[in-house]
Amino acid sequence: IDIVTFIIERGAQIIEFVNAVLDAVIAIAGGGAGGVPGLIEAALAKSIPVLIGALAAILGIGGIATKVKSFFQALSKPVMKAVDWV
Repeated sequence: IDIVTFIIERGAQIIEFVNAVLDAVIAIAGGGAGGVPGLIEAALAKSIPVLIGALAAILGIGGIATKVKSFFQALSKPVMKAVDWV
């Protein structure tokens, strides 16, 4: 279920990654050596969020970012009260 949810939520990023890989493959097949490294770099850069999201979905830790955010928000309330008091 987590993997299906991941695919639905990250569909746009997955499509961007696939398009970047296809652009690099087409450029290589066309013999264009000038822009190929840039296209490969762009494809790899677009793969990082997809891979991290896939790993989080497989491990079942997809909502960890919201948990960390809520922890720091709860932690900041007493700190802000102390700053206001000073």
